[in-house]
Amino acid sequence: MPTICDDTDQKELLRFWVRELTQLPPQEVDKIVTALSQQKPVLDSAS
Repeated sequence: MPTICDDTDQKELLRFWVRELTQLPPQEVDKIVTALSQQKPVLDSAS
């Protein structure tokens, strides 16, 4: 079953929240979104 995270709009959702929570200028938001989207998910070894 697809989730919102599987959708191609994931970056737009991330961009929206970064902008809302940080109030940074758009170019800074884009840098953060790019950096976050390039990171690989980390599994919690405790689970």
